[in-house]
Amino acid sequence: MRDELALRRRARAAVGTMVAFYATTWILVSLLSAVVLGLVAATLFTGKVLLAALAIPFAIAVVALVRGATRSTKPKLPTHVEVTEAAAPALFATLRELSAEAALPAPARVLLVHGTNAGIFEERGPFSRRHYTLLLGAGLLSHLGVSELRAVVAHELGHFVAGDTEHAARVYAMRIRWAAIMREALVAGGPDDVVYLLYRWLWGRFERDAAAVARMQELTADDFSARLEGADTAVRALERSRESAAAVAVWSDVLVSFEALGARPRNAYEGLRRFTRSAQWASTSAIVRVEEGPTDELDVHPSTDDRIARLSRGEPRSKPRDDRPATALIAQIDQLESALCAATAPAHLRTFEWSEYGRALEAIERSNAQRIQARAPLLDARRLLTVLTLRDRWEELVVTIEPRWTGDATSDRAENIAAELSRIARSYLGTLLVARGWSYRSAIGEPIALERDGAVLELGALLSRLRSDADRSAAGAEIERAVTSGGVGEHDQVSTGDSYSEAQHRTRWSPVDVRVLGAGYEVRLLLRRARFPRCCVVCKGPPDAESVNVSNVWNPHGAHAVEVSLWTCNEHASVAHAHLRLREHDPQSDVAVFDTRDAQLASLIEQVNR
Repeated sequence: MRDELALRRRARAAVGTMVAFYATTWILVSLLSAVVLGLVAATLFTGKVLLAALAIPFAIAVVALVRGATRSTKPKLPTHVEVTEAAAPALFATLRELSAEAALPAPARVLLVHGTNAGIFEERGPFSRRHYTLLLGAGLLSHLGVSELRAVVAHELGHFVAGDTEHAARVYAMRIRWAAIMREALVAGGPDDVVYLLYRWLWGRFERDAAAVARMQELTADDFSARLEGADTAVRALERSRESAAAVAVWSDVLVSFEALGARPRNAYEGLRRFTRSAQWASTSAIVRVEEGPTDELDVHPSTDDRIARLSRGEPRSKPRDDRPATALIAQIDQLESALCAATAPAHLRTFEWSEYGRALEAIERSNAQRIQARAPLLDARRLLTVLTLRDRWEELVVTIEPRWTGDATSDRAENIAAELSRIARSYLGTLLVARGWSYRSAIGEPIALERDGAVLELGALLSRLRSDADRSAAGAEIERAVTSGGVGEHDQVSTGDSYSEAQHRTRWSPVDVRVLGAGYEVRLLLRRARFPRCCVVCKGPPDAESVNVSNVWNPHGAHAVEVSLWTCNEHASVAHAHLRLREHDPQSDVAVFDTRDAQLASLIEQVNR
């Protein structure tokens, strides 16, 4: 009861802050406009031009407020492929059954989207009844059974029944306008600095209250799901959802490797399903799954552990369990997933099938090794094996080969350097072994290993032992024995070919072009492969950092125009970063153009992408 009363107070506070936001905006517009008109009138009566000049910064503040407060806030659907009833008759039959149980109409549309979440998107015209679109993450479908999918959909229907979707649209609109005003004020300066500080203070209060309300809405939707499908099924759905997020996070590293080579799988989710059935995922899933932290006051979802503990106290429903994979409900799942992958893939990437996995992996490691050799021409098998056992030499080699670690001053730098060195050694030594007749095995999800005449060599497992100070010498000796017994000579190097050069490599991997543009700099690069230094290198913010969406880049085209990770300091974690502006992005070519007035930031971006 006490929690419910506290929630009601937070909800009232959130609504009050929303009212205060709009009221403050128009009061400020009125007051600042009055100042501008007064100064202009004084200029006309006195003839003193200086008074008109004083009105300019106040006029800029008015424009910033009006532009932000009137910004279009129509939510944008993510990249999607529509699922028709002809493509998934069993899925639509299931959705109609669930909707009937919830006393709701069936969804107007069903969209397949990237990711591991489901969502419900309310659409309603001025005189039409409420209707909704259901969004299903392809990564989530790959990990759920039919019963768990029903529980997930029931949870989303619970949001619609409770009116959360209507409330969320209002909150979304206000956040967009709020962020727009703060961005305009931050850039304009002058009187706008006061406006920025005022809105930032209001923003902090609203975010805490709105997050508390959103967490309670999630718990209410959980209860609705438990009533329809049973608490035990709802718990399994949460567990599977968490597992799917972890699996996709690990799997994404594989996809990034292929994209770096200029290739993409026709259907990435087919590979994901193979991966989650592999021994590698079975051995790592338990470790990855427990990395979720406790619920924070700014979290819009309670922690999964809290939600599971709460649901576990409920009653299971005696409904037959359907353990078929959720994808079995969609007859044309392969075509839909392939179309979804194609919709977001840059046109320049070549497509391959998962049956070619081993050969594609070999090409990736060979390309990595050629890059390593080009950046460290004196490197050979002996020098690399020596460096592996000398921890004080790791950073020197890693930064030479991977400049993106320039400027990284976080507490986990040593671990990052060790992981990067392991990848460098695996690619380089593996490529030397392939030249001696070894080949990469093609089992998706199995540890990356080399095979020859029945012998199997897992370089990754051997290299991971180097991180232990106690085992480094023994591990280094074992790696050397394995590599030399595989036929690699002491001074062997990777062949980069007659036509290979670092300049060509830059064009192939992540071209970056920095030019002087007026008083600033223009940075042009491929967005999916772009790397950014931590902004606190430039702004001298707190050393703690986290990865956030590119919406924190000052983006005139809208906060969700593109999706890419940017490292930012905590000082800029919730506001647009003034140092970097995304001017344009072409989804087909994947070329993005950024503007910055900071010479150091432009130089660092060029350095870490070279």
